Amino acid sequence: MSDNLTKMRSEKKGRDSLLDIVRIFACFIVLMHHAAVALSFGDEDLAAGPIWMNIQWCVIWILKYGSGTPIFFALAGWLVMNSLEKSAGDRRAIVRSFTRRIHRILPPYWLALGLTAVLLIFMEEYGLKGLFAGAYALEFQSPTSLTTYQWIGNLTLTETWRPIITANESVVFTRVAWALCYHEQFIAITLLCALIAGSYWRKALGTFTISLLVLQVLLYDIGALYRVDGLFIDRWFCFAAGLLAFEIGHKPWQDWRKSAYLGIVIVGGCAGLICKDHEMIFSAATSLLLALGTKSIQSHLSIDWEKRLARLSPWTYPIFLAHLPFVTICNRVLFESGLQTFWARALIIVPTSMMMGIAGGIAFGRLVNFLDSVTIETAGLILALNGLFARLHPWLLQIWQAVAIEPILFENLHIFPRPGRSELYGHLESRRVSALSDRTPWPNAAQ
Repeated sequence: MSDNLTKMRSEKKGRDSLLDIVRIFACFIVLMHHAAVALSFGDEDLAAGPIWMNIQWCVIWILKYGSGTPIFFALAGWLVMNSLEKSAGDRRAIVRSFTRRIHRILPPYWLALGLTAVLLIFMEEYGLKGLFAGAYALEFQSPTSLTTYQWIGNLTLTETWRPIITANESVVFTRVAWALCYHEQFIAITLLCALIAGSYWRKALGTFTISLLVLQVLLYDIGALYRVDGLFIDRWFCFAAGLLAFEIGHKPWQDWRKSAYLGIVIVGGCAGLICKDHEMIFSAATSLLLALGTKSIQSHLSIDWEKRLARLSPWTYPIFLAHLPFVTICNRVLFESGLQTFWARALIIVPTSMMMGIAGGIAFGRLVNFLDSVTIETAGLILALNGLFARLHPWLLQIWQAVAIEPILFENLHIFPRPGRSELYGHLESRRVSALSDRTPWPNAAQ
């Protein structure tokens, strides 16, 4: 019976269910974190007594530091390591794998960026700027206030580190895209290591990771970590935790490297506790969960739950991209409607804003799926363009011959009528020459 169940799992499972669980949980934490910004304002200090004060403080602390971004970073490290493992050092397979990943990330992000800009411009034109740029919620910058460099940084996902080059203030327009800026750097660095090292990608990536972690510690020790703010260096541990988690989870306990990698993750988590860096804490905890909990989840989770999680997991990325405008506007509208006490905001505004963010993300995800499913029949289009070019080719050739300029010469002017040629081009007509000095307007230029 157990053998049949294991066989069914191996046939039906396309990925680890724990990855889906972690992804869904991280998306929920991000939603809750952004919706709970409304709790940071107002009369939270006017409580009925010390007990309620402590409860309020605990609620605010949990929601404030419940960041799901380091969880996404650690998960990205695991997935990248899995892709490299499947490529087996084949550079072409590595490029194809990373190209597919970029294709899944960038087009939906560009669509979310454009739709958010259109929505905010429309609201600003109709005097509703206070709904996305007011208090009691996260504030968006007006799309018209961004400079050209800032828009380039947002479109290319380089906005977190672009100011190092152009010296402009960094403005991540969608607010959530800063995580994608780091993710893009993680992908680029990993791809570069794998392409250079080939079949030795594991050693190269391990050496690079250890070097970066040592550099991060040194920069922190001398107080210069702010100098690399926005670059992959200051958050590499969050990504490396996922890389190490994959290695820990796929090596036997007899291998000393498993214990060494596990020790690095634990030390990093303890360093996060000492430095009060919640991102290091969350990424280390995620790494340990992925490394030590994958097989347990696989053995205890039913196939029905695996299917449910597999259906829910793809919606996390569109929700992550599109939820924030809906959450922000909902926060502001409900607060202005009179829900201004702490518990009214905690029990009504936060859940309602989260539901609005989920609904907006699902609608955006459906739009992405629709656009992705639209196919264009290129065969007929190419045939029609070829026919059009065949008809236009003689005329285009004549035009090209008329404007194909040699130095101060227009050749083949006979294709134009003589009156028009004499009026327009008469001063350019010349005899064919063979010497450079004869075809230049400057006397003796060739001497």
